[in-house]
Amino acid sequence: MTEPTLSITTLRRFDACDLYKRVDDITRVMGRVLHEDEEIPLRIWWDLDTTSVADLWWSLRCLGEPGRRIGAEAACLAARRVLPLTRVQDRAMCLAAIEAAEGWLRGDVAPEECREAAAAAYAAADAAAYAAEREQQRIDLYRIAFGD
Repeated sequence: MTEPTLSITTLRRFDACDLYKRVDDITRVMGRVLHEDEEIPLRIWWDLDTTSVADLWWSLRCLGEPGRRIGAEAACLAARRVLPLTRVQDRAMCLAAIEAAEGWLRGDVAPEECREAAAAAYAAADAAAYAAEREQQRIDLYRIAFGD
C-alpha cells in the first residue's frame, strides 16, 4: 500500500479546523513553504504535536477509500479488544460483525453482508445500552427516594 497523503487543498475542502495553525505547524516541521496542492505524507500530519486522536480519525475521511480501509481495520482492532466486555448473549453477534468487516477488508465479504452484520451488532449494542441506562436510573431513583 502506498503511503496516504493529504494536501492543504484537501484539508480546506473538508473544512479542517484550525487549518492555518496546522499549516504553520507543518511548514515549521518541513522547514519550507508548502504549495496548496502539494501532497504531504499523512504520517507528517499525524506526527504534529497538535494532532489529537480525534484529528487522526477525522483525517481518514479526507482520504476516500484508503481512509475507509484504515478506519475499518482500526475499528476491528478496537472492537476485538472490547469484545470481552460485551454482554455474553451479544458476543456472537458482535464477533460476526467484526469478522464480516475483516472479511470485507480481505475482499471475501460483500459490503451489503458487512452492513447487515453491523446493523445487527448496533441493534444489540443499543438494546444493551438502553437496558444499562434503565437499570442505572432505577438505582438512582431508589437511592434518591429511600436514601440508601
